[in-house]
Amino acid sequence: MLLFVALITTAVYSQDKRSNEYRELIDSAISVIAEHRYKQLSENISKESIIIYVMDEEGKQINLDNVKSKFTLRTIDIYDKKNRKLLKDGLKISQVSPVLNGNLITVMIINFMVNYKGKRYYFVNGGGSTVFFQYSCEEEKWILTKVEHNSI
Repeated sequence: MLLFVALITTAVYSQDKRSNEYRELIDSAISVIAEHRYKQLSENISKESIIIYVMDEEGKQINLDNVKSKFTLRTIDIYDKKNRKLLKDGLKISQVSPVLNGNLITVMIINFMVNYKGKRYYFVNGGGSTVFFQYSCEEEKWILTKVEHNSI
């Protein structure tokens, strides 16, 4: 019985550790993209006043507590009725969509404008970025391997 409890505890702990690593990789990808966007802005723009809204692949809020950025980052649930007024004038949003495939995690961040008018949502794609992480068995950790930026 004691062995069974030890196995369950180990499985739960390792699962929690994996989900924390996964979350850290997503946070890191958001930070990389925010830094890229910061560098792209001209010197004439007040960078402190810029707010980047971030959501997950389903349009829901995402935890940004551990994301480092020079911009103000806010999360948003675009389908929450209380945000419709904010979306009425249009809002630039970054959608985070991570995909785990074997030893490769691909985090796609799509930039677009969202408007809500006449009980309908309108989306205009503005490009985005993809961040690739690969697990190294030798180093026993995830390594950032590539960052691609696409614009429309």
